[in-house]
Amino acid sequence: MATPKPSISNIERKRLLEAAKLKQTQQFSEISQINEDIILNNIPDLAKLKGNQALGKKVLDLIKSKVITLLLVKLQELLDKYSLEAFQQIKAQATSPAQLNQLKKDFCPAPDELQKLAQLRNNIVDQLNAIS
Repeated sequence: MATPKPSISNIERKRLLEAAKLKQTQQFSEISQINEDIILNNIPDLAKLKGNQALGKKVLDLIKSKVITLLLVKLQELLDKYSLEAFQQIKAQATSPAQLNQLKKDFCPAPDELQKLAQLRNNIVDQLNAIS
């Protein structure tokens, strides 16, 4: 026996039901409307940090903001210095072996500089681990 073909109205009804279900699940999963100030202002006074308790949080917040700012500046400097995109653009234009050798000298760090970069990377990772 052949199953009857669903009519267009049945198909359209199914699509509308699926669209409604999808919209409902999207509404439940959105978190973009949370306002941190509302949450902080509604914490009872007895539950808020006071004195020495609040000092630790303030110091930690300050350290996080300063360290992250300093790290982002250093990472941006490294990105500008060792830009892969710039390397690929110049490499595409290089045609002779002399140009390729010059490109290696300009973009490839020396072994001692690679060691410094590895140490810098390790320091950055250690600092990020310390504040997380």
